[in-house]
Amino acid sequence: MSDTDIKITSGVFVAIEFAILLESGEQVGGSKPGQPFGFVIDRGQMQPTVEQHLLGMAVGEKTTFELSPAEAFGEREPENTRQIPREAFPANAELKVGMLFKPPGTQSPFPFTIQAISGDTVTVDMNHPLAGQKVRLNVTICEVRPLTEQEEAQLAAETAKPPSTGSLF
Repeated sequence: MSDTDIKITSGVFVAIEFAILLESGEQVGGSKPGQPFGFVIDRGQMQPTVEQHLLGMAVGEKTTFELSPAEAFGEREPENTRQIPREAFPANAELKVGMLFKPPGTQSPFPFTIQAISGDTVTVDMNHPLAGQKVRLNVTICEVRPLTEQEEAQLAAETAKPPSTGSLF
């Protein structure tokens, strides 16, 4: 059996090209052209609902499906809004309401949104910018193959982590 005959099942390596679209059709993310995103099925590297949609597919197949906010980037959490003193931001930062801001030197995976500026206080929304939104994924399967011995050993050596449950990537 060649690698092109392999179907997506638990424990195989999968590489996909994908686009993330809002209900309006606006593309808001995805893989870079010619640079598929690779992961191993059932190893906590991809949101489980996405994996479920891919099971049984093979190289060259395409699919489109929707994810609820909880399955994609999480629901909007009102408690993730904070008031921060303006002095906590870099002095040269030009803050504007609605802008995404990623503090320099932080490990945050995504920026937060400036909601309001009032005197010396800045109100920020620390939810993922796409939290609370339903998204559609357009996916093309680029590669499906068994793991190499080296990949198996590397995965076995990594610290076990729970599967992702509230964020797409």
